[in-house]
Amino acid sequence: MAAKVISDGDYLLVEYIQAMKYLTGLALLLIVAGALFAYNNYQNKKISYDKNTMLLSEQIIFEKDEWWGPCPLQGEPCEQRTKLYGSGRLVLEGNENKDSYLGGSVTGRVVEQIRLSGIMDKNCQAPLVLDYGATFKIVLDGREKEIRFPGCEKELKSIDDLFLEN
Repeated sequence: MAAKVISDGDYLLVEYIQAMKYLTGLALLLIVAGALFAYNNYQNKKISYDKNTMLLSEQIIFEKDEWWGPCPLQGEPCEQRTKLYGSGRLVLEGNENKDSYLGGSVTGRVVEQIRLSGIMDKNCQAPLVLDYGATFKIVLDGREKEIRFPGCEKELKSIDDLFLEN
């Protein structure tokens, strides 16, 4: 059987076709991988948006870390962490443990109370007390404020009272 002679032009055409097959396969692989990554990211981070309060549901809008003393000897915790999310989810950890959903209306009232109190623009510095301490963190409208008890105590109590109703 005689060997077929391939001209330089035919050889280049064969190389070009093989390179295009390789690049097409690589492009398809990247598209599929990108689509899977985007879909997985979307599923893991489903975040709803409340247009009335301009909050992301996964965002913590109000957080309080508190501690007190003297602590009992039985080993009960002497601390409490409270977190309210934009979705209305309320999480308590420490002395009392609870994970509940208060609803968007409570979140709306909290946001309204934060805005009405003007706490985000107030100077909340105050001397510390010895037997109780708390740090509050408020996140609203792209701003974050950290307050140490007893600073802005009246305003913080009015916000805190909205949780105690439920």
